[in-house]
Amino acid sequence: MAEVCAKGGADDDNADESSALLKQRPGLVVPCEVEHTAEHNDERLHTTALRRFWRGLVNAFSFGNAQYARRRFILILLGILTFGSGAYLAISIMTPSTPVPSIPGDIRLVLLADAHLIGPQYKNGTESNDVDNESILKAESRLREAQRKIEALQPAPAAVVFLGDVIHNGYASRELKWYEDNRNAYTVGQEIFGSFKIPVRYIWGNHDYHTVCGNVSKSFDRFQLSHRLFQRFLGDDAKEYGILRAGRYKLLFLNGMLGPSWDPTHPRCDTRFASLGEQQLRWLAEQLRGTEPTFVFLHHPLPVTMRSEAPTLHHPDLLSLLVANSQQIMAVFSGHYHRGLFWQDAYPFRHYTLPSCRYDSDNWFVLHLPSTGDVRSWELLDWEKNTKPHNEHDLDGDGSRCSETWDYPGATWGWQLPRRLEPQPPEDGSCGSPTKEEVDSGAVPLPNLQKADDVPGPTGHQFNPEPACSRKYLPAFLDLCLKEGASAACCGILGQHLQPSSAAYAASCMCWPPFWQEAHRLFRTGNQSVTAVQELLAGCEADFGTTSLQWPGRPGGSCMALGPKGLELPPQGASLTNGK
Repeated sequence: MAEVCAKGGADDDNADESSALLKQRPGLVVPCEVEHTAEHNDERLHTTALRRFWRGLVNAFSFGNAQYARRRFILILLGILTFGSGAYLAISIMTPSTPVPSIPGDIRLVLLADAHLIGPQYKNGTESNDVDNESILKAESRLREAQRKIEALQPAPAAVVFLGDVIHNGYASRELKWYEDNRNAYTVGQEIFGSFKIPVRYIWGNHDYHTVCGNVSKSFDRFQLSHRLFQRFLGDDAKEYGILRAGRYKLLFLNGMLGPSWDPTHPRCDTRFASLGEQQLRWLAEQLRGTEPTFVFLHHPLPVTMRSEAPTLHHPDLLSLLVANSQQIMAVFSGHYHRGLFWQDAYPFRHYTLPSCRYDSDNWFVLHLPSTGDVRSWELLDWEKNTKPHNEHDLDGDGSRCSETWDYPGATWGWQLPRRLEPQPPEDGSCGSPTKEEVDSGAVPLPNLQKADDVPGPTGHQFNPEPACSRKYLPAFLDLCLKEGASAACCGILGQHLQPSSAAYAASCMCWPPFWQEAHRLFRTGNQSVTAVQELLAGCEADFGTTSLQWPGRPGGSCMALGPKGLELPPQGASLTNGK
């Protein structure tokens, strides 16, 4: 008995001559007498279907003239395929939300921060000190040089992540049309970032907005103007905040200017601090559900993010939310302080602050995300070019403004590890003096300080070392400050840790763990007691309103407190005296 292969039938009305052998009546059994017959018939069936499809296309495209239908159809089909391929390639290249890794599997991103581009409306000489006044005029040329170096990398990185402050003092009108009709800081940003051959993903900084607390008329609307400017000049992907997936990793881009600290009508308005706002905090909490390895990018370092900004939420601020989900946080990257700082063990995850490309075209870094192995085997491949280590233990960073020049060997088929360029070319950055090398070697000692006014403050041409957080200068300064008490100079300098001024001594250093640990040791073992420190800080708050003093352990401070297991979050209402 013959094996039964199939049941079926063909439409007698529509079948053509090429399928005559396959005409069947419904229910008729086809015997498989020869094994290849069914295969041949199946091939015939496919051929018939293709011919029917072809005839339909011929009829559709012949327009009454069948002679040229096939040629016309082929040309149209090729055009469609060419256009579709080009569109897909363009979208793949220009859409930063879906970066394509340059090599299969592993992904590399370039991190860049603080361009501070100016337009023709900028008034020269209005920065806080000589180093800042010099660097702001070179911001555009240094960004272009950084761009040249980044685009020379082979293979090309998947994307550039820019960590905020595209522009500087760029608000001159409340009308979008004015910015469209006049060259300004935003058009400069458009010219440069729009010419990048690598997709750019933006995080926004404090200089990209303009809020004057308590004065709506002097503030520029964040939502109706700033966000429209971002998209108009930097593209549709210049969103307020968002997410990007890179291989196995989730990248979260946050905006610290959407909360109460940047609302001119809010009682807690204080633009020295970042705040996300309740809506963004809820979004972030949702993004952190689960265990997916995550990198967080924002402009402000964590010590200057507002605490308890949304009291009704379970995690009312950025820091508490990140700490609660610390197991999946690979690292937090920020800018704003204009110096390179690694926050060591201040947080249960790594936290890096990048130096500004405004001061040095070498201030950009390569983040490597592996496709296999431990998700925590990611690397920041060239961080040491900013810390400039003299030995294997000197990798913690100390607030340097400038980085070394490194070589990034590679080819189209793969990456090699970057390495220090030998010999080093002459440094052309706005780094300050003395240099890190001179500070570390002791070649340029701290000047003979007679009073706190002698210590560099936020203005003038005072002693202005490149590594502003150098612990070599800390004891003399703290000793002077404690002896003077709550003087205007001392309190002003102590309060500078919230300001990104590149000149203020100890600016942005007071919450940095190595700096704070040294201060804590001096307070404990030196001639001055912790009580004296408390009195000094209380006097600064009472006499000069420097309520921003947020040293570790102070109530409401964003810094960490020294606890039995090292640096940890201070309990509610904690003070310096119980942060043991």
